[in-house]
Amino acid sequence: MADKSVVVTIPLRSPGRRASDVAHELSHLVLTHDLAEVREANGMPFRTCRPDEEEQATAFRGTLILPHPPRSAQSADSGGLTA
Repeated sequence: MADKSVVVTIPLRSPGRRASDVAHELSHLVLTHDLAEVREANGMPFRTCRPDEEEQATAFRGTLILPHPPRSAQSADSGGLTA
């Protein structure tokens, strides 16, 4: 699995929170962040990104989960012109 990435979610979280968590982790992949730091939670070590990379992933996550208007609404808003 060295060339694969896995995102693990917590099934007890709400669907919206799980979507947010997955978008955050996908942001790390898109931004090519490295798991460079080892931290501990409840006595269990885990690898994580640097704090500045966590902030970047949090900001980019918002871009991934923003609702997008339907294509027809985009065309109407631009006066019928499409990009």
